[in-house]
Amino acid sequence: MCPLLFETIRVLQGSAQNLPWHQARAEQAGGAPLPPLAAVCSSMAFPAEGEYRLHLPYCGGQWLAARAQATAYTPRRIRSLLAVETDITYPRKSEDRRALDALKAAHPGADELVLCRGGCVTDTTYSNLLFGEPGRWETPDTPLLPGTMRARLLHLGLIRTARIRVQDIPHYPFVSLINAMLPPGRIMLPASSIALAPGR
Repeated sequence: MCPLLFETIRVLQGSAQNLPWHQARAEQAGGAPLPPLAAVCSSMAFPAEGEYRLHLPYCGGQWLAARAQATAYTPRRIRSLLAVETDITYPRKSEDRRALDALKAAHPGADELVLCRGGCVTDTTYSNLLFGEPGRWETPDTPLLPGTMRARLLHLGLIRTARIRVQDIPHYPFVSLINAMLPPGRIMLPASSIALAPGR
């Protein structure tokens, strides 16, 4: 049986966003062409107002639209970030997040974790990262999972990649969490507020 993968798609005012980037990532992750995502989403009924998070699984070259779920979205409140070293890999957006969830549970004092591998910054447990300031953002060139928002911003030339090591973090003014639901700046903290886990 194929692994159950999924895409998280932002639905804004009744319209699914960023679909070409979701289509491209899903086909790369699944290793097979998928039916046009735009057609799949257009067959679904979304509220005309508000912001929703669409969870859309796929497997074996098919979107599992019958298992799709759209829920009203409110961003998590992130006030504290903790940088931790880990060897966890998560190259595809899989339903199996046990390793990430266990790591998060092991550090209950932080709202979110900044995952580092070999001293290089990767992602948080649910987002890519930008470092810098609005208009001058850099994203780690060692992501845990290349996100669709990240891919789109790179394509448009709005951000650039850089090797960002843990010791580089204080040199940036801000850090912003991005994913399909989070454009740059929606969740933004001083980079200097990122704490280091004991032993780093």
